[in-house]
Amino acid sequence: MTIVEVITGIVPYPDLQNQLALAHAIIDGRRPRFKPLFRLGKCFNDLWSYASTCWNADPDLRPRAAALEELMKTNALLPEPAGPSGNPVLRILPPVPGTLISRANRSLFSRFTSNARLALRLVHRSSVAESLQPRKKALLIGIRYRGRQWPGTGDSMELEGAHNDIKLWRSTLISCGYLERDICILWDRDGVTPNYTSYPNRENILREMRALTADSQDYQRRFLVFCGNRSKAPNDGSDHALIGADIENPIHDSDVEANLLHPLAKLGSLTMIWDCCYAGNMFSLNWQVDETRMLRPAIRARTDGQSIPGRVLSIGACQDDQKACEVMVPSSGMRYGALTYLLNRKFQDHPNGFSLCDFLHGIKGDPLLGPDQDIVATCTDIVHKPWLYP
Repeated sequence: MTIVEVITGIVPYPDLQNQLALAHAIIDGRRPRFKPLFRLGKCFNDLWSYASTCWNADPDLRPRAAALEELMKTNALLPEPAGPSGNPVLRILPPVPGTLISRANRSLFSRFTSNARLALRLVHRSSVAESLQPRKKALLIGIRYRGRQWPGTGDSMELEGAHNDIKLWRSTLISCGYLERDICILWDRDGVTPNYTSYPNRENILREMRALTADSQDYQRRFLVFCGNRSKAPNDGSDHALIGADIENPIHDSDVEANLLHPLAKLGSLTMIWDCCYAGNMFSLNWQVDETRMLRPAIRARTDGQSIPGRVLSIGACQDDQKACEVMVPSSGMRYGALTYLLNRKFQDHPNGFSLCDFLHGIKGDPLLGPDQDIVATCTDIVHKPWLYP
């Protein structure tokens, strides 16, 4: 089995076997510029097009050649003779979760390679795959507002399902490979008072937003969930703002952008879930998944999109003039935000991620969504736009 087969999941073109330069080029995601590969002509161009698509699907999940070799040495993965030629063989490496590779390699197409450097037998595949997984970090914010009332109207602010949302997200993220120590939770549950650092007031929320994206070199993926209220700022009513547990101190969109998005490194990855009312245009990024009731979602460019460094995906529970609903799940008798429940249900079936377009298409007409609740998704990078990773 050659590196080409490992990376692309297809049987290589003739003459591509034992091409060390090509193998490293595909692993490292850089098209080589030296003459030995020119003679491969169009077949190399076709293969490169396919391999680079797989690479661009999620660079965080594609190990560099040097890192892969070092990992093999660390785990004492030594070449073994195999087959009639006695040459070492590279065993099957399954496609890395989250890429666009749809077909697993099969031993039907095993080949021998005379290059001992590439012909390392990959044993203990599960431990190797685990070692190559990107580091992940999450911030979960859930605010119930128990006993609180909206200023001016006296209407109840309480969200019965906010804490259930956070518990569900925590469970799902851990099952998707997050470490418990890398998940920060801010919520106003019983016993958590304003002097606690885990209390979801303005100060603590902005502090943890900064912490989520500040260490961009240490974590390849970041995940933010906000389950709470978003409304006109109580003080001036000039624009929409997130409402923390200290409702008199709203968190404006500019505050979120300054504390969450600006610290994000150029290559940082951030997914934001806003399960709250009026969330549609909170962040108008370059590309939008154009969801309609009758047609399959499409991707369109936004002329008013914000230019933000890094790969950012923002999903809002509804349009800017709509309200997000909570739903009662009959099987558990518990209330959840509709967006939270639908996303977590999808993650349970697809723990390595899924197409956002397919997700939006699949929930059309779902009874859990209100008739006037349209999920809004925008992103900064057209390459990463269709896929939602945990």
